[in-house]
Amino acid sequence: MFCEKCGAQLPDANVKFCASCGAPVNAAPAAEAPVKDVPADTNSAAEAPAAAPVVEKEAPVTETVPENAVADAPAEAVPAQPAPVEKASPEAPVPAAEIPAVEVPAETPAAEQPVSVAAPKKKFNPLKVVIPVVAVVVALSIAFVAFGSQIVNTVKKLVMSPTDYYADVEYSSIVNMFGAADKKNFDYNNPSVKSNTTLEISDYAKELLNKFGINLDDYIEGGKISIDYNVVSSADALKTAMALSLNDTELVGGELIYDLANWAVYGKVPLISEDSLFIDMSEMFAQSDYDPEQLSLVLTVVSDILEDEKLMDKLEDTAKEYLKFMLKNSFEFEKETDKVKIDGVTQSLTKLSADISEEDMAKMLIAVLEKLNDDEAAKKLIIEELLYNKIVEPLKDKVVGLEDADLEEGYDEFDEGIEKAIDALKDMDDDDEVATYTVWVDSKGNIVGRELNIIDEATVRYLTVNAGGKCAFELVAEGYDGEKLFSFEGSAKQSFGVLKNGVYTLSAEGQDIITVELEKLDLTKAEKGEIDAKLRIKLVDEVFGELMSEAGDLFGIISSPAIDAEIVSDGKSSSIKLAIMMGDKLVLTLTNTMSVGEGETVQVPSDYVDAEEYAAKLQNAEAIEAIFDKLLEKLEQAGVKSDVIDMLEQSLQAGLNPPEYENNYDNDYDYDYDFDSNYDYDYDLG
Repeated sequence: MFCEKCGAQLPDANVKFCASCGAPVNAAPAAEAPVKDVPADTNSAAEAPAAAPVVEKEAPVTETVPENAVADAPAEAVPAQPAPVEKASPEAPVPAAEIPAVEVPAETPAAEQPVSVAAPKKKFNPLKVVIPVVAVVVALSIAFVAFGSQIVNTVKKLVMSPTDYYADVEYSSIVNMFGAADKKNFDYNNPSVKSNTTLEISDYAKELLNKFGINLDDYIEGGKISIDYNVVSSADALKTAMALSLNDTELVGGELIYDLANWAVYGKVPLISEDSLFIDMSEMFAQSDYDPEQLSLVLTVVSDILEDEKLMDKLEDTAKEYLKFMLKNSFEFEKETDKVKIDGVTQSLTKLSADISEEDMAKMLIAVLEKLNDDEAAKKLIIEELLYNKIVEPLKDKVVGLEDADLEEGYDEFDEGIEKAIDALKDMDDDDEVATYTVWVDSKGNIVGRELNIIDEATVRYLTVNAGGKCAFELVAEGYDGEKLFSFEGSAKQSFGVLKNGVYTLSAEGQDIITVELEKLDLTKAEKGEIDAKLRIKLVDEVFGELMSEAGDLFGIISSPAIDAEIVSDGKSSSIKLAIMMGDKLVLTLTNTMSVGEGETVQVPSDYVDAEEYAAKLQNAEAIEAIFDKLLEKLEQAGVKSDVIDMLEQSLQAGLNPPEYENNYDNDYDYDYDFDSNYDYDYDLG
């Protein structure tokens, strides 16, 4: 039995659905027809019975099967034919595949339509076309990501003049440099900076002190000192707070609040007083021309400008436009290929150089000023939208000298200033070369080095080369004769934008002084304005030996010093950890953490005590002794030994109660000397 829809052979006559296409099977199974044995060497259907019963069907159906389905199927699976087929002669047997479809006499009305047997059509598989196309697109995309910048840069070098090419790569370099900082969002209503610096002494440091006769454990337990410093700024007030701690116990702390509107200062030192002490600064500024209110107004104006995103975007776009124009009208550059080698790493770079004269600089500035003089949109942005609307108007009635400011006069003064500047620049007509400026560009169009050579004076250069999985860098300052005055150079392995296992040397006048061993520096984060670095800084052994040669016994105690540094920063928070080492021994640990965020609004205290009145209370010994007792108690909590506490307390008492000395002098200056000058000196001079 075969499927009425797709022609597939059905394994069982009782199945309800076709296993190939899922179509429902409505017919009942057909009765088996007796079939005579057919010789194996013939495919003739002549021996088939003339009339086989046909299964009754509900509707006419056209059934298709493969061409060889009849021949390959068992005899009982061949549909019965209504009439005997003409027997083929033995000489010319008829293949079963060529047997035409014939009408089958119906035993029921449902079987009146003929059943045709035909080959099924092969289905089209779209995946065979889609998958190769997608693979090609992906491969091309990856290739463009990897080499697209190189291809674009190559085209630029071919079609652009050296000066235009320099302007293009320099513009991209400057925009990308400042763009990394722009990605950091510092838009806070009350910007806050929190900082903590901690210094911790190691056990090895105590051992070193013991060798010099200083036993630190006799004075204090532990050895951790930390300073916390916080700053919060609001519209009209600024708050700073600081605390000094020993072994995590705060010894002394305090805060200062600056009232910028009234120029007053409020201070609080809990060790001295829980009250805020008021210091009036207005009298001091009354003697000068400074008006505290003006400072508050200026800060408000600056804040208003920075918060106007539309204005800031227009200023940024205008600045970029004029930067690009200035670079294109800068100097005449020459282009050449330069094979640069630093610390064994060689790379072929594009070198762009220009000779600069006083006249060249004047021409560049004149071109920029003339463009600005004709640029009405730029002048409106600077004069009207920025200077007048944002600065003059808010301060017009509050700052002396701005009350008569007029917008039209501002335009006239601006144009007049540009004309005067152009006339002054035209007098700079000296065409003697004063400097040579050079940049090096890699195959991706990135500036990897710059050099400024002030003729007959000095040369400053930095340069980076990449090749063979290594990155080399140099920073050099040379004298007029080409001799190196200062250099910092070396190389490191580079993998996926991360420098590792690098060694760099700092030298002065040919003498190596410091070696920097770079463990890690993530350049991909540096491009975003972030830092992730780990390194060691140490004195060169020869330099350390020279320093210790006159130290005598110290040379046997102190080994070569080094600093292990770990620096992490995402632009909003940073952590710097410095470990001072002696060889492989840790001496000191210095850690600094800092974060930028949004703090609470600074509130000017409403309850306070006049600082001068409070200072008068501290003139007596009892007040001072009470403060000092609090400090000694905190020192004891921090781990300072009792002997030290007692010594400090005795010093305090001696200061508060100085001994009285007997005065043996009389008012008539008649000194009563009991003095015998007849000493018998017996000097033994050896």
